[in-house]
Amino acid sequence: MTYQDKFEELVNEYIDQKTISVLRIQKEKKVGFKLAYQVYKEWHHYHDEVFWHNAIYEISFMEEPPTPSRIMNEFDVSYYFAKELFDYYMEII
Repeated sequence: MTYQDKFEELVNEYIDQKTISVLRIQKEKKVGFKLAYQVYKEWHHYHDEVFWHNAIYEISFMEEPPTPSRIMNEFDVSYYFAKELFDYYMEII
């Protein structure tokens, strides 16, 4: 399993949790700090309204049509989160 696959799997598992910590992810899934921190950062952005509003604002001014892949690259988020941002953006326009 690649790093990206493991990251996506952990994001899908933890994204809906009310609270998480890097240490908890490390202990439960026996992963390193780097991966656990990336998952935590993704979770934090997902639950941060300011991040969502800023992301939607920036997506609306993209030079090329937004796609989940472009959103992933622009905001350094997982495919799952990029798809959620894309779907939300498409709903509001």
